[in-house]
Amino acid sequence: MLGSLVDNVVDMFQASNVDWKKIIIVGAIFDFGFKTVLDVLQYRSQCRASPPAEITKTGLIDQTTFIKSQNYSKSKLRFGMFERTISLFQNIAFLKYNLLPKIWEYSKVTAATYFHGGDIVAGIVTMLIIGAGSTVVGLPLDWYHTFVMEKKFGFNKQTFKLWVVDNIKSWVLALILTPPLLAAILMIINYFGKMFVFYLVLFMLVLNVLAMIIYPTIIAPIFNKYEPLEDGELKTAIENLAASQSFPLGRIYVVDGSTRSTHSNAYFIGLPWYKQIVLYDTLISENTSDEIVAVLSHELGHWKRNHIPFLLASGLLNAGLNFAFLGLFLDNASFFSSLGFNAGDMPTVVALLVFSDALGPLTAILQLVQNLIVRSCEYDADRFSVRLGYGENLKTALVNLNKSNLSSVDADRLYSTFYHSHPILPERLRAINEEMDVKKSAEKKRQ
Repeated sequence: MLGSLVDNVVDMFQASNVDWKKIIIVGAIFDFGFKTVLDVLQYRSQCRASPPAEITKTGLIDQTTFIKSQNYSKSKLRFGMFERTISLFQNIAFLKYNLLPKIWEYSKVTAATYFHGGDIVAGIVTMLIIGAGSTVVGLPLDWYHTFVMEKKFGFNKQTFKLWVVDNIKSWVLALILTPPLLAAILMIINYFGKMFVFYLVLFMLVLNVLAMIIYPTIIAPIFNKYEPLEDGELKTAIENLAASQSFPLGRIYVVDGSTRSTHSNAYFIGLPWYKQIVLYDTLISENTSDEIVAVLSHELGHWKRNHIPFLLASGLLNAGLNFAFLGLFLDNASFFSSLGFNAGDMPTVVALLVFSDALGPLTAILQLVQNLIVRSCEYDADRFSVRLGYGENLKTALVNLNKSNLSSVDADRLYSTFYHSHPILPERLRAINEEMDVKKSAEKKRQ
């Protein structure tokens, strides 16, 4: 019965009378409208005159900071709506004027003439051309975001020269990494046929493991300077926390985030048996040692509670479902014909680029579910920190992080559900207070 249902779905998707171009354009307009409504709802929530009760109770965020965070949030929303409008017109133009078939034909000629390659090389050329076009469109937007919006709110510390150098480094990395990675993906899809989903998910798993090794040792140092944390109170406290939880602590680094921005953060990365902790210098300058250790106790909570493999597994499942949807378009003659391709011309790279637009609502639902999973892990990591006795310091540290990043302390519920992978500050403070009450009650019963 299930097999029959799958066959019916495949037949429906591959029916010759389906106008996929129109479906994608209408879907893009609907997606634009829906996200704009969410942004408007969120914008209204950022116009409130006073912060939520949980924020007021802390006494750590004054009215001036609250209003500034509201204005920053509204500025980001306006910028996001402008970006999305440009993206909508760009995508519609690509479809309306059959730019994808034209780029593909040019890529085939280029691949054959200069590289003596077939469809895989043509796919790489296609992706690089589209990537270059996106970069040209995105550069002015990135410049405005960095040197106008971020500077207005006191975040940007990046010089124009450093911005240019960072972009050049990013382009070089993209040119180095895109061809082999895309070639591997295309070969897996072409070679394994209907079984490609399993092998592509396996490939994603291998990439994740490689990223844990390569990112902290090779890629991250290209952009920032990483120095070992000096001996002292903070380092000793972190080592004691790690030892108390049998955390496989390798090295502790301080990254010079202040050379680019005043935003702050902390994270750990690495293989299961060797983890590296990274602290932003801005985090160290704005928090006490106890508060930083409280933040790291939350991060260790993700490790101790096995959130990392769980989130990796859920992410791979999400990717697998997306790849399964991709399979509906790979040999779909009506899909490619609708996009303007010649009969029999069904480039895999184009299916990779476009299929998510054709299934926008379904992929949005998958992302929504993933966000809900991540949020539950964040609450659980906070509870872990409270149970270790870091509740008060964690609350103060979260407020400090919120202030330094001007993160919104208020949100429309619908907007937050779709966009926020992390609970906002009032939600986290409320949950931490509840867990602290539970902990106190349990301690009283034991006395």
